Amino acid sequence: TSQLNQVLGVALGGLVVGVLGARRALWIDAATFVVSAIILAFAVRPRAAAAALGLPGMRDLGRDVREGLAHLRQDRSLRALLVLAWVMTLVLVAPEAVALPYAASHGADTTAGGVLLAAVPFGAVIGVAVVGRWHPVVQVRRMLPLATLAPLPLLALVVDPSWPVAALLFVLSGLCQGFMVPLMATYALLAPDAMRGRLNGLAGSGFALVTAMAFLLVGALADLTTESLAVVLAAVATIAFLAVTWSVWPRQQLVDSAARTYA
Repeated sequence: TSQLNQVLGVALGGLVVGVLGARRALWIDAATFVVSAIILAFAVRPRAAAAALGLPGMRDLGRDVREGLAHLRQDRSLRALLVLAWVMTLVLVAPEAVALPYAASHGADTTAGGVLLAAVPFGAVIGVAVVGRWHPVVQVRRMLPLATLAPLPLLALVVDPSWPVAALLFVLSGLCQGFMVPLMATYALLAPDAMRGRLNGLAGSGFALVTAMAFLLVGALADLTTESLAVVLAAVATIAFLAVTWSVWPRQQLVDSAARTYA
């Protein structure tokens, strides 16, 4: 749903920009957040705080992070899933990071840039739909192979193809993002009940931080080289990581855990 929403958002946003211009479109975007705030203020019923011993503070947050990291050091399966998700972020966001300048450098307009932006999420929508139909244990078995396939189409950008060809390569890479479905589900289900909130919070905040760093890194590489070469370098770095991951991946441990969890 998130990926489909992103595709539709890019398409609708591109239409608004084309009709009203970028500046007015951004004002409209800002206004939608105000409308959301008003809806939340009047449509959501107020509830008492859930913390019986008072609201947690920064010290509590620090303790939760330390306890989450300590548990990850002891749990090989959860640690492997988390590291795979974080590292794969580089190649997952690389196409989006260079989409607009890639279109511009190939003489195309912002419409082509919008197509490139939507290409990876579009592929992901299809990939997620396909992977979701597999048995959960099969999903876990194919998780790492799917992740390994994701950067391979992006290597073809080394020849700096036209933007329609790049869009097709982005879609092919996005198709392999279906590995995130079993990864996120299995990570949540394997987490102990008492630690699930802390571990999910740690994973989510780390994912957001790594995403921001990936955008900055790929953008900087594009400034130093070219948009296509920046994506290729991100793909090569990801493949190098995956080559190491295959030798240490707890495949049987994950499969056994998934079989027990999904039974």
